[in-house]
Amino acid sequence: MNHLRGQPVPDRLASLVHDLNREIALDDLASMLPWSQAQLRDSLDLLKLPADLSRRLEAQVAAQSAQAPIPVTVVMLPKEHEAFEQAMARVRQQLEKGARQGELWAHICRGYLGKAEKVPRPDLLEDTEGGPVADVNLAGAGGPACGEAAPVVLRPLGEL
Repeated sequence: MNHLRGQPVPDRLASLVHDLNREIALDDLASMLPWSQAQLRDSLDLLKLPADLSRRLEAQVAAQSAQAPIPVTVVMLPKEHEAFEQAMARVRQQLEKGARQGELWAHICRGYLGKAEKVPRPDLLEDTEGGPVADVNLAGAGGPACGEAAPVVLRPLGEL
């Protein structure tokens, strides 16, 4: 009935074909059912697979998905992009030459998160132009980012 309304469930079809094949030859089944003898034979081959194969495949897919890259899109104004590129260049100097863009971002974020509890909320600080600002040492607790470099100033989008 599933064949009339959609797709058959492979393991159930295999079980049904197996049961029918006990009393009816495979070539006779092929003439009565909407599948060829080769398709019915393939269906029977499913029964030869390990019973826990589906569970193992799902676990493998879940493990691979956990390690899959996550695409991130960021939109910046030109001045924000300039500050971003400067921060990325500083972190690139600290990390090994082959570091991926994501590793650089993660390093910056870890530095910010390590200081987040010690830095007042950005909306409570004022810069010289009267806008909110937060100065964050991107190197974490180990001192200034990349030697004597000035801290990176994080500002809300559009407020440069």
